[in-house]
Amino acid sequence: RYWRDWSSDVCSSDLEARYLNRAFVTWVTLKRPYITLKVASSLDGRTATIAGESKWITGKESRSVGHVLRAGADAVAVGLGTVKADNPSLTAHGMGKNPIRVIFDSRLRSSLGSQVFSKQAPTWCLATDHTVLKHMDQMKRHGVQVILCKPDAGHRVDVKNAVKRLAAKGIAHLLVEGGLTLQHSFLKAGIVDEVVWFIAPMIIGDARRLKAARRLKNVQVGKVGEDLCVRAHL
Repeated sequence: RYWRDWSSDVCSSDLEARYLNRAFVTWVTLKRPYITLKVASSLDGRTATIAGESKWITGKESRSVGHVLRAGADAVAVGLGTVKADNPSLTAHGMGKNPIRVIFDSRLRSSLGSQVFSKQAPTWCLATDHTVLKHMDQMKRHGVQVILCKPDAGHRVDVKNAVKRLAAKGIAHLLVEGGLTLQHSFLKAGIVDEVVWFIAPMIIGDARRLKAARRLKNVQVGKVGEDLCVRAHL
């Protein structure tokens, strides 16, 4: 309900139909999914501590909205680093249907014991043609669909080629959650259609643990021209 409440405010009646059909229109006209980039960060722009801890930067209400976003997408994508660091399930947690879970894993190094490989929803792994065949066999025996994509200059999965492959398999709306490398790849490729950015009232700085981050109090958020202004006390 959180996402419906928010979207009803930003969509005027004459744009509502276009907004509701945005994924299908993008899929048909551009031959790729409509791509929503979801980011959760601190006020100083960090998505994790220097030790890699990111659970949980944002509060439970924001996480609930994130689960609704998953339920509204055909697939949710993360990189190998997120699977290793956070061990997410990538499900909708009861907020709707579970999306297909897509892992950008160029060499198929994800552990099959990770939560993302549970039977709660299908899991697809995007890899390059340099993938070791025995890894492909292991994934397929576990019920994971492996999709081979072109590599980019850094020998990772090329995101433009990846979204074309996903579109060919019927994915019209892709929610990209992370990590930072994957997010930057999509932004650099110029194929992000929408950004949903949750900002927690904290400053992480060089903290190694989230409990050491500086929490802000009496937070006020306003808009000054095209800028957002956050005012708070430490």
